[in-house]
Amino acid sequence: MTHFLIYNSDGDTVVKEINPEKFLKEVADGDHGEPKFFEALPSEGNTNYWGGKSLIISGEVVFPKPKRVVKEYEF
Repeated sequence: MTHFLIYNSDGDTVVKEINPEKFLKEVADGDHGEPKFFEALPSEGNTNYWGGKSLIISGEVVFPKPKRVVKEYEF
């Protein structure tokens, strides 16, 4: 399982893969201050309006593969 941290940094959306154990240790050590997270999926997709909150998504990365398709017409 891969974990991604999504947040806003100076007006840019940042998506980075994180190691949960290292992340939890950093939070416990207070290296980055007290993080704020959403309790539910944010309705606003633009991280500029997230109010300094972050989002962690866990899952597998899927890369779509192009398929060759044929269009069929009938008269």
